[in-house]
Amino acid sequence: MTTKLYLIRHAEAEGNLFRVAHGQYDSNITPRGYRQLAYLRRRFQDIRLDAVYGSDLTRAHTTASALYVPSGMDFHPASLLREICLGAWEQQSWAELQRWDRQMYIDFNKRPDLWHAEGAETFAQVRDRMLEGVRKIAAENPGRTIAATSHGAALRVLLGTLQGLSLAEIGGTPHGDNTAVSLLEIEDGNIRLLFRDDNSHVPAA
Repeated sequence: MTTKLYLIRHAEAEGNLFRVAHGQYDSNITPRGYRQLAYLRRRFQDIRLDAVYGSDLTRAHTTASALYVPSGMDFHPASLLREICLGAWEQQSWAELQRWDRQMYIDFNKRPDLWHAEGAETFAQVRDRMLEGVRKIAAENPGRTIAATSHGAALRVLLGTLQGLSLAEIGGTPHGDNTAVSLLEIEDGNIRLLFRDDNSHVPAA
């Protein structure tokens, strides 16, 4: 049986607004983010979901609420879908990080295979746990349609991997916008990416 899995990046959060590195730091959705959630809710109003999962960080859980609350469903927290742990980079401004270690700042965006920070996950570790998370959700929901919320860097690595790209090659791909939607089909352990990073539900600013 084929499971459909919609993957959604969280709405705008404080780290996005204030340009601060929030990997697993637990930040909140901004007022603009709540407006994005209204558009996301409208996008899914005619899609029948059987369950809603998401990273257990607040910004992802809040984003998921736009989907599970209107349907009266429960939320299924999934720590495997968390953002990358940034270690010593957590809660540092991106401008400061660029000044302190320009090459690592560049590698974070352009060469994730080379990036490292004290106490942080590697992008390979994020890739592997995201794949584990997707397979776990599919195994729990054969033949069903699921939505799950996650995070920008984690989704970029996962989606690039599903396109057959190496970590080095993923450095040339874009980050999805806040509330961007991607769709996977999973059957017999095989994962197919149908589309990625679609945010057509959010009006142009």
